[in-house]
Amino acid sequence: MHLRVSVLLLVAYAGCWAQTARAAAEPLADIVARLAALGHPITFSTDLVSPGALVEVSEDSPAALIRALTPLGLTLERVDERWVITRATDAAPSVSRLTIRSAQNLPLEDAEARWRGRALPLQEIADGVYRIPLAAGNVVSIRASQHRPQLVRLDRSSREVVLEPLQIIENVIVTGTRHRLSGRSITGSVTTLDAEELATIPTLGNDAMRALAQLPGMSSVGFSAKPRIRGGVSDELLVRLDGVELLDAYHLADFQNVFSVVDDRAVQSVDVYTGGFPARYGNRMSGVMDINTGPVARERRTEIGISVFSLLANTQGTFGEDGDTSYLVSLRRGNLDLITKQLNPSLGEPRYHDAFARLDHDLTANARLSGGLFYTKDDVRLTEDETSAGSKIDTRYVWTQLALDHGNGLDSTSTLTYTWSDREKSLFDEDDEDPREGFLDHRQTLRKVNVRSDLSWQLSRLLTEFGAEIEYGSSRYDSVAEIERGVLGELLESAAGDGHDIQLDPDGFSGGAYWALEVPVGETLVLQPGIRWDFQSFDPAGSTYHTSPRIGLRWRPRDTVSVRIDAGRFHQPEALHELQVADGETAFFRPQKSDHFIIGGEWLTAGGWALRGELYEKRYSRVKRRYENLLNPFVLVPELEPDRIAINPDRARARGVDLDLRRDLSDRAELRLHYSYMDAEDHLDGFWIPRRWSQEHTASAMVSWRGERLTAALAVTWHSGWRGAELPEEVALGDTLAVPQVLNNLELRDFVSLDASVRRSWQIGRSEVTAFASITNLTNRENVAGIDYSAELDDGVVLLEPARETLLPLVPSVGVLISF
Repeated sequence: MHLRVSVLLLVAYAGCWAQTARAAAEPLADIVARLAALGHPITFSTDLVSPGALVEVSEDSPAALIRALTPLGLTLERVDERWVITRATDAAPSVSRLTIRSAQNLPLEDAEARWRGRALPLQEIADGVYRIPLAAGNVVSIRASQHRPQLVRLDRSSREVVLEPLQIIENVIVTGTRHRLSGRSITGSVTTLDAEELATIPTLGNDAMRALAQLPGMSSVGFSAKPRIRGGVSDELLVRLDGVELLDAYHLADFQNVFSVVDDRAVQSVDVYTGGFPARYGNRMSGVMDINTGPVARERRTEIGISVFSLLANTQGTFGEDGDTSYLVSLRRGNLDLITKQLNPSLGEPRYHDAFARLDHDLTANARLSGGLFYTKDDVRLTEDETSAGSKIDTRYVWTQLALDHGNGLDSTSTLTYTWSDREKSLFDEDDEDPREGFLDHRQTLRKVNVRSDLSWQLSRLLTEFGAEIEYGSSRYDSVAEIERGVLGELLESAAGDGHDIQLDPDGFSGGAYWALEVPVGETLVLQPGIRWDFQSFDPAGSTYHTSPRIGLRWRPRDTVSVRIDAGRFHQPEALHELQVADGETAFFRPQKSDHFIIGGEWLTAGGWALRGELYEKRYSRVKRRYENLLNPFVLVPELEPDRIAINPDRARARGVDLDLRRDLSDRAELRLHYSYMDAEDHLDGFWIPRRWSQEHTASAMVSWRGERLTAALAVTWHSGWRGAELPEEVALGDTLAVPQVLNNLELRDFVSLDASVRRSWQIGRSEVTAFASITNLTNRENVAGIDYSAELDDGVVLLEPARETLLPLVPSVGVLISF
């Protein structure tokens, strides 16, 4: 199949002919070229109509061409930024699932796409990125990362590409152009998961966003949904939703970030960067989670659902004469408060919910205006014996976004965002067996406005990305604490403070600019330089400025092999809402700094295995002071515990290896294997000390099966135990324990979890009913969270009695969705 795409910018030719109506027939290719020069790019297949076919038009406009094509049984249909010539009586409908079949070593650009016997254009819009335009404004985007498409299934037993319609949720695979700049650049350690993959991986409470913690390089023990990436601290992760940075991406944020705030039913795909990420992402040192809600289904679709952990409802569709306005609304309510009310009302009321809304309108064929609202709320009260904790978090994001296709390969996205957040935390602790007690009353607010513009220019094989943002924000902190940490607290040399009364109201500007380039060098080599410049002015000690250069190199000697090298500097200033006032800090630290070095490769073997491996090293040369609980971090009131300590390293490092191996066992079954080695350490008082989450060896395996109506997966995860502190049996009264001597000096028991998930759907009339279930920690293994200690005075010595604290037991979850 030969495709003829009208990308000729014959401005002079078009200008000459645009002034006069046509009375004579002329070649279709000439008309298409003139319309492209006037800003109406048109795609057609030579299998459908010859470029030499004679067509008579009265003027150079899409409407005139539609009238001229009608006698031929053809028409024009809008597909995102361009027009496509299709059959008037057999236009390609929207499909809800795309299956790609290709020979083992057959590049996608050499394959063929057909629908009902009609050829469809398979376009390569960037190196390794393909699109198949369909009717009704849909475009299937295929990313050939790892030499196998993302967002599609790949079966290498055949040599043809076909489209197969299945009765699945429309928005899972078929996508419209969202002007995402991230789809073109391949720099950095990135993994893309689509909605179907997120829903397949077994997770706690069927929270699909928790699936990201299962990726190589992540440190997790199954309790918190917020991963630590390649040895980094948990706050080193940037989370963006449709281009908007989220302050807290997890519910129960003051209690270990248990569930995500984003409804996975509204998510089309997630790009997860674990290192070396592009220059457009800034102000975080370890990783990026870029969440894309994707396009909206052309036909109205509504879902309601209930599960053990949540109630949900969402709806999406289009309206307007040409369906040029689309909407997406999602509402969720957590059920934890209902569960605790039934099982143990004395535990408290952990209530939370979220709401998301988006409205898109096509201003022209090359301009789209979008608006969004995202609201998250936590209202949590928990009690345990004489300990109580309360947390209220109320956060709203409102944004508007303008996406433009300027022609000549230049795209831009400009976003205006207003964010406001109110937080309250109240903690109370009293221990009758130990002379310790305390309370914390902490309140903070944040208001900020952000303006950001991102541009991408694709000129032949050369890609340039550049952009800038400016932000003004103000915050307020009111925090009061009085803490008596008891005998154990007196033993720790670096114990946190025993009280504070702080009122602060910092405000100021921050922002930056970036530039990145993707330059082909010959046929097999791509060079990717980039640089960021950022500033912050809200630190009373003075404004800070920092520059972050980055460089990437990709070599692809064969279609089945690629090698990548990435290096770069990353800075992380404390944001206005991140001042550690609850632990007594009153000033912002200087921006932290880390350098990433990554060597990676991808290989598609002759046997059908897709192998991806990376060797990395991160060097932190400037690290801020942080606060942790020495013995057990999974506690109700961490700031009040006697083992609360300050960790103040002068530098840190993380190094390791990540391996990812995948293979299609059949047309429907897939096997995934992961292995990671990681060593993450802080340098304290002349010693290199492992970080708590430095799980040295990690291995996991998952087998999944996807049918038309049934999906099932079984996964097992094993990793070396997290670190804990082993204290001596007794300590003389008046002596202290230096943090470097006891911090993370014990490796806990290995972590093992066997998890399973299954979902089954039924078509009932025009509705679809889906039942789903998951079980985490199927074997009910007692994975260890830490070793806690009780302290008792006895004849001039302090006796320390250890007690093992465990993590989550077997947790089942079931639910049902109704779509109509």
